Amino acid sequence: DEEWECIRENDTIGLNYFVHQRWVDATIHCVRELEMPLRQERRYSRAAILASARRFCSLAKENPRYRDTVFLLQTDFFAEMGKAVIGWDMLPEGQPICLYRGLRRVDVDERPPRALAEGLPRQAGAIGAGICIGRFFGWRNIVLVGVDLYDSRYFWLPRDEVRSAVVRTADDRHPTVNRGILDIMGKWRRVLEAEGLSLSVYNPRSLLCETLPRFHWPDGLAVMANAPNAEREASMDL
Repeated sequence: DEEWECIRENDTIGLNYFVHQRWVDATIHCVRELEMPLRQERRYSRAAILASARRFCSLAKENPRYRDTVFLLQTDFFAEMGKAVIGWDMLPEGQPICLYRGLRRVDVDERPPRALAEGLPRQAGAIGAGICIGRFFGWRNIVLVGVDLYDSRYFWLPRDEVRSAVVRTADDRHPTVNRGILDIMGKWRRVLEAEGLSLSVYNPRSLLCETLPRFHWPDGLAVMANAPNAEREASMDL
């Protein structure tokens, strides 16, 4: 409870299905492909896209932590979810939104984009998008919370359920590890540090600790994300 209270005193960027949480107000929320119905069905399915978008927006509407959240929605060619949410008017009336396009610059693994006008990268996964958003809006300290990567669990699912078709069990490392996320984050950290920005990871057991510094509360509050209790570990996977 003490940790959540301290987190609430800061701005929070939510990614994809963070809308399930009820702990903190989301300042900004970035929507990408969500459940990727195109990949799951291996064909274009208008019904699957709309169903996924409606599920997401229903969660957002029912969550009091999202009343004043700014939603970032993708609107370029590969933006079925963003277009569905906007075109079918799925968010509450007056909900603030900000539009972005996907960035596929070949050297994004080496350095993140400097401005929202460049777009949000896909190579670095959803956390890459979150880091870029914080940088765009002038954050000086960016902390990755719940980005553990040592397994493929998600906090809102049963402990042994998986979402990705490329992992066999929930104990498998997160798929982004095989796509080089640790190396990318190490390179991004150096770029951000040269600009006077701090990038750290909250969970001391996260695989990102190989390339990013561990976060410490300034007043010495203990970080409990690494508690040995399995139930606590699962609950902290944001």
